[in-house]
Amino acid sequence: MALTERKYGEVHPYWAAGPFKIRLPFIHYRWEMAETIQALIMFVITLAMIPLLEKYLGIPYDVGLAFVVVCGIGFMLPNLLGSPFVPGWITPAIPVVLLFVGQFEPGPEAIKALVGLQLVVTFIFFFLGITRLGTKLVNLFPSSMKAGILLGAGIAAITGEISEGGRLASTPISLMLGFAVTGYVLFSLSFRDLVEKHRWAKMIASYGMVPGTLVAMGIGWIVGEYSLPTIEFGFSAPAFGEMWNYLPFSIGFPGIEICGWRFPPPSSPTSSPLVTSSSVRACWIGSIICVLMRRSRLMSTRCISSPAFVI
Repeated sequence: MALTERKYGEVHPYWAAGPFKIRLPFIHYRWEMAETIQALIMFVITLAMIPLLEKYLGIPYDVGLAFVVVCGIGFMLPNLLGSPFVPGWITPAIPVVLLFVGQFEPGPEAIKALVGLQLVVTFIFFFLGITRLGTKLVNLFPSSMKAGILLGAGIAAITGEISEGGRLASTPISLMLGFAVTGYVLFSLSFRDLVEKHRWAKMIASYGMVPGTLVAMGIGWIVGEYSLPTIEFGFSAPAFGEMWNYLPFSIGFPGIEICGWRFPPPSSPTSSPLVTSSSVRACWIGSIICVLMRRSRLMSTRCISSPAFVI
């Protein structure tokens, strides 16, 4: 229960702070149990970045944990300050970023390369934003192609899992059932009808990807595809004081030559299977699927962002 209540038709209560509108839990909005449970389960996705920081940048675990905590705080700032912005990773770009950073020696050299790449991406986004070219660029592509790019990114990711050495070969039952439950809860039109009629379905839908994740974990433990975790209670201490030693202010900023550094060709042994021509083919396949499904009315009108299939 929040201390302040929004009157019907008015803006949600907030504390004015210049251009920002500060809203705090329990004061301006109530605490949602569904969001709490999702956070407790899905926060491990952010923690999954720590091994990558250790491997590619040579950052110790406790320092990597500190960076992840700061990243999580940054994700919460738009909601706290009332900014209409949804933060998050550019997930499809992760294989490409790793491919680029992997060309450098872990340590200061790799960190400079990553900072240089981030500065280039920042400049591109800033330029497209202030010139309004971003909107024009997006509008140039038809909806089927934009939806196909989204589907293609998923197809490319799945391709890496179902190919030789992927996780599907070692955990087929849990992954397939978890994927089926997730797809049905998130995108099925028939389940959306259940949500409108039954309270239990509405409660399940409010947890997003969590039901499918729990099903995959539970089935994996039951059939022996996953081993039971060893639980150790304690506190991890993020090394906030050591973060400065891994920032460009300490190790130095990248040179201008980093902007022209090339990516390895697809035939390079260090290249990733997710960034070859198969990814392009996956995007085209996704576009064709979207066009066909829209014409056959198997996809809802909101297919651009989240395709809903008749299942």
